[in-house]
Amino acid sequence: PQLQPSAALETGAVTPQGRSSKQNSCITTETTTLTTKKVKVFILLGQSNMLGMGKVKGADKDGTLEHAVKAKHRYPFLVDEEGNWKVVNNRVRNVFICGSGTGSGRLHKNDWLNVDGTRRIGPEIGIGFELGKWLNESESCPCGDKEDILLLKSCIGNRSLGWDLLPPGSPSFEYTDEKTKKVWHYAGYKESPNRWEVGTDPKPIGWYAGMQYDGDISRCKDVLSNLPKYIPGATTSTQYEVAGFFFWQGDKDRCMWPLLCILLLKASKVCLPSFS
Repeated sequence: PQLQPSAALETGAVTPQGRSSKQNSCITTETTTLTTKKVKVFILLGQSNMLGMGKVKGADKDGTLEHAVKAKHRYPFLVDEEGNWKVVNNRVRNVFICGSGTGSGRLHKNDWLNVDGTRRIGPEIGIGFELGKWLNESESCPCGDKEDILLLKSCIGNRSLGWDLLPPGSPSFEYTDEKTKKVWHYAGYKESPNRWEVGTDPKPIGWYAGMQYDGDISRCKDVLSNLPKYIPGATTSTQYEVAGFFFWQGDKDRCMWPLLCILLLKASKVCLPSFS
């Protein structure tokens, strides 16, 4: 796909016409036709931390969400008056798709923001709650009454930022091993394998630098190209806007802080994906 340096905000099309729910869960059973609706899309990328390591079940076990809510009485916005999980905000749609590399993905979540029926959660619940509040505060949010939010998470665990998730435009670099004095070439975007000794011929493998990044972005585009499948009552006439990105890496790169700092410094020069 074409990449544009200023593509942080891109527009497309889709229209939610209605939604269903019940009392005490912030949802209505009314169906409306909103041909002028615009959906604000927030892309969630990353690795294991973004994937979601938070355990939900276990009311008697410290460290679970259920224990935090029911025993410690935290996060009251997640439950109704009877203590049952409820829809946090019926204007925030939560979609999570997961796949390896550039292959097809599996849909794990497609619902209004809630934790009911979920074994593990990621940061999307907290992010969605805060964005939902922002959406409802007309003075701070430029959204308007007819706009909803789509949290679109596309990620998988056990992927490195300096290899699997290397974004387009990332250059290669060389590193000299102080012990062996060998000079290694580390792959730039779309190079393979991840490294080889300078002066030797690289032997490509069935994976390239940035392959997971490309797959995650591609699966996001697949969702955005078929929003009626993911938002109840949507049609192809509704407008959408990619309004922001969240990225959270995980345990895979815990010993790679020097490399991560280099990559982050270079990030301002790396093109953002275009969703037009």
